[in-house]
Amino acid sequence: MRKIAIYGGSFDPIHKGHLHMAQAAIRQFELDELIMMPSYYSPNKANVRLCDANDRIQMCRIATESVPQIRVSDFETGQHEVSYTYRTMQAFRNRYPDDKRYFIMGGDSLDYFDKWRHPEIIAECAHILVLEREHFDVAHLNAKIDAIKALFPAEISVIKDSAYTASSSDIKKQLEDNPKQCPKTLPEAVYQYICSNHLYGL
Repeated sequence: MRKIAIYGGSFDPIHKGHLHMAQAAIRQFELDELIMMPSYYSPNKANVRLCDANDRIQMCRIATESVPQIRVSDFETGQHEVSYTYRTMQAFRNRYPDDKRYFIMGGDSLDYFDKWRHPEIIAECAHILVLEREHFDVAHLNAKIDAIKALFPAEISVIKDSAYTASSSDIKKQLEDNPKQCPKTLPEAVYQYICSNHLYGL
């Protein structure tokens, strides 16, 4: 039985924090494979305009090529519709029925996870791994985990040492303010791709 995780997000753009968090999950849970899955359009970011999906896929591939356990998937971007996690996880379960499945989500998302569309299906399909947040509040997170488990059966664990101060929105602002300098939290190869393809106004 293999251990396989899905790590979803907009990755607009992918940054060193994403890589740090992914590698923390791989180490702690001894994952055989981590599938990084950029969303086509997230229901939680209705007012955010995303970079083209193909560019986000390519940036993820460039950033993760040195990490053999990470594979980038175009499953959600290929749907060309709102990316609902429960649908992705159902497909994930059908594709890997005999493997140990995980779903990686941010600690901030856990605060409103019970408001997602069919969170009970997500929990049924996979063991949920929660990324630490900056200024990690253990008591608050544990209380939220207990509240979710009271609503429906769920296996939830926290990925230790996964907190990292980085933000895609901050990176885009830094690129706007100083386009000739690569932000410290952005992989150099990703910065070169952004420059070559004139993304984010460069």
